[in-house]
Amino acid sequence: MHVTPEAVLVGLSINGLGVARCLGRHGIRVIGVGRTPPLLGARSRYVRRVVNCPDLGSDSLIKTLVELGQESPNRRPLFLTSDLHVEVVSPRREELEEYYDIALPTPEATERLHNKDTFWEFARNGGFDVPPTVAIRSARDVRPAVESVGLPCIIKPLSKAPEFFPTFREKAILCNDLADADRVAESSYDFAVPLLAQEWIPGGDDAIISVLHYFNSESEPLVSFACRNIRQTPPIVGRICSIRPIHAPEAVATSEAFFRSADIVGFCSMDFKQPPGTDRLMMIEPTVGRTDWQEAIAHINGVPIVLVGYADLTGGEPPSIVPSQKSRSWVEFEADIRSAMYYIRRGELTWRGWLRSIWPFRPAVAALDDPVPGLAFAADVVHRLFRKLFRTIAPGGPR
Repeated sequence: MHVTPEAVLVGLSINGLGVARCLGRHGIRVIGVGRTPPLLGARSRYVRRVVNCPDLGSDSLIKTLVELGQESPNRRPLFLTSDLHVEVVSPRREELEEYYDIALPTPEATERLHNKDTFWEFARNGGFDVPPTVAIRSARDVRPAVESVGLPCIIKPLSKAPEFFPTFREKAILCNDLADADRVAESSYDFAVPLLAQEWIPGGDDAIISVLHYFNSESEPLVSFACRNIRQTPPIVGRICSIRPIHAPEAVATSEAFFRSADIVGFCSMDFKQPPGTDRLMMIEPTVGRTDWQEAIAHINGVPIVLVGYADLTGGEPPSIVPSQKSRSWVEFEADIRSAMYYIRRGELTWRGWLRSIWPFRPAVAALDDPVPGLAFAADVVHRLFRKLFRTIAPGGPR
């Protein structure tokens, strides 16, 4: 009798929640590895067990995975959901392969695309369209780098930098003038992870096209899925908060060609920016070795990339892929409402226009067949709103 192997999922944020639901709805038992207090994925009925790991971005993750692997006589497929997980697991994969089936590119290929500087060089040398980019390795390099790529430009980390957001309160910084660059140079950021300056490509949130893939061990794509941003949070330089599927054969073909040339295996994705009024597709950022933040967009539209990966890892029967006739957007509502309010205040959007932009939709968190994460998320939002209100009206509070 065929036994469906359990899946081990590292990371229980919205990304992990989408992966767990895709697997769990098809009868696959999911073991989650995450931190306490529990994140949204840990509250899902599809995560049958949660194993606590105090730090998913350190050797603690390897120790936890080895101990978990030793509990079972069978190898399990391993799913990663963050660049930090990939950076920890990739160089230590030999210690884990006794217990897990892992779809990762070689350490060299992984490192090449995780570092935005080497990604840019590899893409440019391969003839792919990428914006001019210059590395920033110290505070004194900031202004020369910005002057080299020209204004306006974007400044962001070369690779995952946990200290970047606490320092700047942004995922990336849009520099409109040299004063913005000087503020970066004069900040407390220590450049342990270098930054880069990249030419700003015209276009708003909806100029971003993402292509999600799963590649087999021969670096051939088993499934691909294209989607376009609706909004980001914060607007212009933030993360995706609403997105919808699109038909984009050129973006899919270009992305597949790039990852094939890079010998990529497993989950990956490419973000393009398409300047308004053009057919130009400029590569801005890849992910490799992990599922993507908005992976659930493919699942809810009939293209279960996660199941394709599971079948490839376990040697099972590939799932049938029948794209939905009626496309649905994926919306992380709290963040999308904040982003919509920004555009409404600027007179660029109305509430009716906001609803039209996402309809029909599936929420990123709420689900009728898995209600607890949505209820917990709503309770947390209400709690934060009341705390903010209390601080405002309390004696000595903001006026």
